[in-house]
Amino acid sequence: NSLFDGLLDVSKLDAGVIRPEPQAFAVQRVLDRMDITCSAAARDKGVDLRIRAHAAWTRTDPALLERILGNLVGNAVRYTRQGGVLVGCRRSATGLHLSVWDTGIGIAPDKLERIFDEFYRIEGEGHESREGLGLGLSIVARLAGLLGHRVQVRSVPGRGSCFTVTVPEVPAQAPAQGMPGL
Repeated sequence: NSLFDGLLDVSKLDAGVIRPEPQAFAVQRVLDRMDITCSAAARDKGVDLRIRAHAAWTRTDPALLERILGNLVGNAVRYTRQGGVLVGCRRSATGLHLSVWDTGIGIAPDKLERIFDEFYRIEGEGHESREGLGLGLSIVARLAGLLGHRVQVRSVPGRGSCFTVTVPEVPAQAPAQGMPGL
C-alpha cells in the first residue's frame, strides 16, 4: 500500500494534477500536526521527538507543506537508532527555515545529490533495506518545487542530518470572524 500511495503521489505530481492552494496560516499549525502524526512512531522506536513552538506565519499550501514535513520527520524517525529528532523554525532574511534535525545514520557527501531521486535508498551499515521505499525525498523535492520552496540538506555520516525547507514569512493574520447574524 505504501508503494502504491507513493507511486500515485509521484504520478499526480508528474501529471500536474496537484494544484497548490496557498493561504496564510500560523506555522505552529503544521508543527502541531507533526507532533500528532509522528510522535507515536518516535515513542515506539525510543526516539525523542521534539517540536519547538514558533509564532511565525507563512503563505503556502498548508496540506502540501505538511506532506513535505511529514516525509522529512518520518525519515528522520525511521533512520534514527538512538537520540532524537528536533523540528523547529527560525527566521532569516530569506524567509522561514523549517528544519528537521536528527541523530540518525547520516548521509555520505557523495550520496547527497542522489537522495532526491525516485527509488534511491542509501544502503550500508546501520541501514536496513526494508526501511523505506525511496520515494519520500523525491516527493519532498517535487512538492517543494511546485510550491517554489527551497530544500537544503546537511549531513555527517554516523552523526545525523538536517533537512531545511525555506518558506516565505508573512505578517500574522487576524482570525476569521463569523458572519454577522450567525
